[in-house]
Amino acid sequence: MIGRFGKNAMTVVSMDSQAFDRDYLISTIAMCAKIHARLHIVLADDLYCYNRPVFDDDPNEIYKLVRDRFRYVENAIQRSEKGKLEVLVQSWRQFCTPEFIDILRRVYMLIVSEHTLVAAVRERTDHFIKRSRPGISHLTKDDLIARSRAYVVEETAMSLHLASSQNITDEYYPGDHAPILHLIYNIIDKDQLYEKLSLKSHEKRFWNIEQSNGRFRRTIEWSNGPGRMDI
Repeated sequence: MIGRFGKNAMTVVSMDSQAFDRDYLISTIAMCAKIHARLHIVLADDLYCYNRPVFDDDPNEIYKLVRDRFRYVENAIQRSEKGKLEVLVQSWRQFCTPEFIDILRRVYMLIVSEHTLVAAVRERTDHFIKRSRPGISHLTKDDLIARSRAYVVEETAMSLHLASSQNITDEYYPGDHAPILHLIYNIIDKDQLYEKLSLKSHEKRFWNIEQSNGRFRRTIEWSNGPGRMDI
């Protein structure tokens, strides 16, 4: 099974979304244990919308959240049936290398040169603004749009960077289909832009974890790899 799906999987855990609760993590770890050798759990602790004082007036609150989140994830791992699965808990911040900054710049240049990507970023930005909490009232609308747009581009670039540098083929998230990533992979697969983006050519599968009747199930959202992914 592992050979079919690739060894490495990843989920980037939101620092504030309730969708990434302990049950989600326990179920995702158990699912990955059946078809992967390694799961990267990356804490999104250095993003515009998560650890900067955008959603909360108290900047100290972000540090409490980071510490609590590490304990939260570790507790989920201890309660999981992971078998031989290697689970790595890592910080987004540790991947913010000069190589990533270069990829971020290149992804930004790709986005602004493609009308479909510009529209997708705009739509995604609106999505995050609608989800924003009352604590953002100290920001102007233009500031909120600018920070949310920067977050969307940064998140997209980091996913590409991690997939390439860590040989990650499968990403797992609750209720999200990553439309911008899907568009970008279609473009770089079609036009062979991996080298221009400083990326290694790689297969990518995006999974949606949903809860129904008290049970979690996994469905494939999209894939740039060959063959069916039914499991």
